[in-house]
Amino acid sequence: MWIKLGVAVFITGGIASIGLYLAGITGGYFRLLTPQIAFMLYSIGMLLGVIITVVGLIDASKNGSSPRTILLVCAIIPAFNLIYAVVEARKIPMINDISTDLIYPPEFQEATKAADNTGKNLKFPLGYKSDIEEAYPDIAPLALKASVDDVHINTIKTIEGMSNWAITSNQIGSTETIIEGTVTSTVFGFVDDFVIRLKTPAGGFGCVVDMRSRSRIGKGDMGKNAEHIRDLMQLIQ
Repeated sequence: MWIKLGVAVFITGGIASIGLYLAGITGGYFRLLTPQIAFMLYSIGMLLGVIITVVGLIDASKNGSSPRTILLVCAIIPAFNLIYAVVEARKIPMINDISTDLIYPPEFQEATKAADNTGKNLKFPLGYKSDIEEAYPDIAPLALKASVDDVHINTIKTIEGMSNWAITSNQIGSTETIIEGTVTSTVFGFVDDFVIRLKTPAGGFGCVVDMRSRSRIGKGDMGKNAEHIRDLMQLIQ
């Protein structure tokens, strides 16, 4: 009886693992679930996958392969995804706000009005400075020889052509031009806010581009905000 019960639990766990994993991805991708719920199902599926994989390996080593071994193969998929995420996360600092200018970071204005940001302090965390310098030495202001007006037009056109990017504010000032917007992740629908500052350098010619990108949810970003900055800077230069 206990053996049959153990097999039933193993089979149920294997099915649940891959089911929750796929439900999280599908529910997030098609926006059937909120990002938090979709990611929670996805995470539970991965964690359960690790447990079932370990149990399955022990079972296979003692009893040899059997028809239920296929469930071990299914559980390996979410399990491997979790292991990969943990390994990659160790390479990246647990921060969620990245800026090219660490002395005078661009500030959010429009983003403060978003419901997800209600009650949050959107000031740049100066404590992130050393982590950014160490982990992302390539993230820096971009100096261009074109005028601020030309860079502004090019930046707007570039963002409008980027998948999952949207402009929420476009403010042209006498000393600097500010563009704000969002980047929405493809799978789960998590939203990151960005702000771009364009200004003429001290020499009076050309344009300096600074950008800041911040995740609305979570303490870490798996390097996504730095990726947003790299993507845009590469395209507009």
